[in-house]
Amino acid sequence: MAGFSLEKVYNTTTGASGGGASAAFSKPNYQAALTPNDGQRDVPDVSLLAALTLTNGNTTGVFIGQDAAGTGQIFCCVQGTSVAAPLWAGIGALMEQRLSARLSSNFNAQIYTMGRLNTPAGFRDVRAGDNSFGTVTGFAAVQGHDQATGWGSGDVNTFVNAFVESRGAVLGGIGANNTNLLSSEIYNPTTGTFSSGGTFADTRQAWFASPLPNGTILIVGGSTNNGSACLNTAKIYNPASGSFTSTTGNMTTARCSPAVARLFSGKVLITGKDESPTLRQTMTAELYDPVAKTFSATGTLLNTGSMAGATITLMANGKVLVAGGNVTAQTYDPNTGAWSQTAGQLNTVRYFANAVLLPTGKVLIAGGTTDFIHNLSSAELFDPQAGTFSPTGSMPEAALVPVMTAVSNGKVLVVFGDRAAALYNPATGTFGITGSTNVARSFPALFQLNNGKVLAAGGAGSNGAPLSSAELYDPVAGTFSNTGSLASARQSPFGTPVQ
Repeated sequence: MAGFSLEKVYNTTTGASGGGASAAFSKPNYQAALTPNDGQRDVPDVSLLAALTLTNGNTTGVFIGQDAAGTGQIFCCVQGTSVAAPLWAGIGALMEQRLSARLSSNFNAQIYTMGRLNTPAGFRDVRAGDNSFGTVTGFAAVQGHDQATGWGSGDVNTFVNAFVESRGAVLGGIGANNTNLLSSEIYNPTTGTFSSGGTFADTRQAWFASPLPNGTILIVGGSTNNGSACLNTAKIYNPASGSFTSTTGNMTTARCSPAVARLFSGKVLITGKDESPTLRQTMTAELYDPVAKTFSATGTLLNTGSMAGATITLMANGKVLVAGGNVTAQTYDPNTGAWSQTAGQLNTVRYFANAVLLPTGKVLIAGGTTDFIHNLSSAELFDPQAGTFSPTGSMPEAALVPVMTAVSNGKVLVVFGDRAAALYNPATGTFGITGSTNVARSFPALFQLNNGKVLAAGGAGSNGAPLSSAELYDPVAGTFSNTGSLASARQSPFGTPVQ
């Protein structure tokens, strides 16, 4: 099949597809940031093309030939839930065959994990139509998750592969003797091994990266290998082929250590930080359009402070929060290209904290330093509705740039350098100890795979030397287990799930 025609929410003169809030079940953690704040379980999670008649009159659905009674009457076809439910059950059977194991009870949470990923995970987003019928006002299909089609309809082959393979890419980092690594490696959870993923065609350090909608990865800015000059060039990394190619155009500004955030539109917001060899701070911002393959300037941040040490987070409302460092906390609106100061500011001055979007829609900002001497264990929450920050529970240890990632149970995993690890629970606002890593591991690549497990790869050991070992965290069991090692020991690499 060359492609897919436009899919719309089923809605005819005789009926429309279902969707909305359950009257019996409360909202699970994995749904909280994606559906209305109604406290109820919202449906559907996913959908499937299963309507009998499309609006253009063409017939679809599933046709069944049956003449058990010998009457010559052939049952024509079925549609709706009678088609979608058994087909999704069949998809689950395919997944179990590939896994050689039963699907876990955490399957629904894992679907939402896949839906949130920046890379394609087997869903065709339905953005047209609504399920209103008669006098009942329904829900419109919108970009991302909605109460008309969930995450959208399934692209079965991609969905099964994404769920089962759950591959991850680990790029760059600092190697032995403080060398700047230019290689990438791909993790295969089926074999538990890493393989070569290609090598940069140039030398750069202090770059940042963002996955793109087509499964490739945008690498922007950084500095020359000796740090003498900032770069305005960018690369596209294709994990499937292991190739690194230059973008059609360059960034509008040369940027060392830029901050990046992938928007819901698929574009990438790039802001700060240093823009010249003299390390002069820049508050300009620009967008990379993966369709046009071009960079263009967008709104400038509100003040002339330093972006150094600030966090940048895409929120559930589509806006981007920048907070910390010397910068005034503010949000970027992709619809207007403008920045707006938040109603409140951080309760504590924080350089080099880390931030994670919670299922509740709030943003957790934890750790950092106030004076580059004393690290912080405290944390706070940003509420995008109120525009304010409020204290929350503290981490069990102080940490500069704490290594954190959201996990499929709605909590946030934090890995410290002394083997300790903790989980932040948004429901209680507290950090609790979870299983320890098998070795001391500072600044590893830490990210969730499509299967719900978390890969911790590389980092620095207790003696400060880069590590090649890797571990998997199971959020159900709350434990770490060893997996295959990287070919190259690397500290502070970039990591992301890939197809």
